[in-house]
Amino acid sequence: MSKHLALVLLYALFTPSTRSEDRLIIPSIGLAVGIGTGVYLKELETRVALWSWTEEPGHIGNTVIGGHRTIGPGHFIDLNELHKGDEIQVSWNGELLLYTVVRKFILTRPHQSGVIDKEAEKTDLLTLVTCHPKYHDEQRLVIRAERR
Repeated sequence: MSKHLALVLLYALFTPSTRSEDRLIIPSIGLAVGIGTGVYLKELETRVALWSWTEEPGHIGNTVIGGHRTIGPGHFIDLNELHKGDEIQVSWNGELLLYTVVRKFILTRPHQSGVIDKEAEKTDLLTLVTCHPKYHDEQRLVIRAERR
């Protein structure tokens, strides 16, 4: 890993957001939770987090949001129950953005690059990431959605 990438990752890990109106809403699993920016460890105890090196919601590219599945409140505990066609809502900067689930997959190694889709340069994608299976962190459950 380059020094620059390491610094970017460290910055993202410890940079909290304070905008309380940003929310992730998934009606099919009864989830409504705040979104912070940066994978700030303390913040993940109360909300999910936008990976700050990915696109902000509502922009062309891939927005990646990660959250705990079984640690703390475990906001993503039921993420595995999402299916193709389910709706995901993101309230961001006062705008309600609607996404539709198009794919669900498992990364067998937690640090595989499959989470950040480089082909997203022409569309607005939302990717949700959490540990898999429940109560373990050997793999990652990934939900991919496209903006309507």
